[in-house]
Amino acid sequence: MNKYIKGSLKVLTNYCTFMIIFAVFLSMLIGIARENFISWLPVYSGAIFFLMMLVLYSDMKSIAVKEKRPQYNLSPYPFKGFILGVLGFSPFILLQLIYPLINLDNPLAARIKHLALNTLLGPVYVFIRLVGDLGGGAIAAYAIASLTIPVIAMFGYMAGFYGIELGAYYRKLFRKADNTGARSNPKK
Repeated sequence: MNKYIKGSLKVLTNYCTFMIIFAVFLSMLIGIARENFISWLPVYSGAIFFLMMLVLYSDMKSIAVKEKRPQYNLSPYPFKGFILGVLGFSPFILLQLIYPLINLDNPLAARIKHLALNTLLGPVYVFIRLVGDLGGGAIAAYAIASLTIPVIAMFGYMAGFYGIELGAYYRKLFRKADNTGARSNPKK
């Protein structure tokens, strides 16, 4: 059980770090965007999500590489990253489940409650907005946004488990592109 706690705390710390970054720089976005704030919020959230995705992916990959070593005797399995992602993101999932049960009679307090939830889910807000714009309901939007963290954790863990190196693939791809460009210009 200890191996699950450490991995899920890594997911939770990564998410909380980027949630704080999202909240801190949100005021700067409000100042810059002004009346276009609603239009730029998904773009801002997407940028924060992309950075978080890179960090979470690499952390889960390194955990899988470490756990796969025989001296640790942990017997990892490929989909463990999804379990770690669900456990790490579970406080926010529980918050989303409790959210509809909190009834506030004051419309201002209800709006503040809604904004607080969207700020806590700031790094994945891009998916809430995307699913909402595509015609999905609020429940589907929040469910899909909540699944993004466990899915990224799963892909990162699987990459470490199977030894997939995306960086090496892209370096090889760009190196091949550079070599073909050099051949097309013969020496004079």
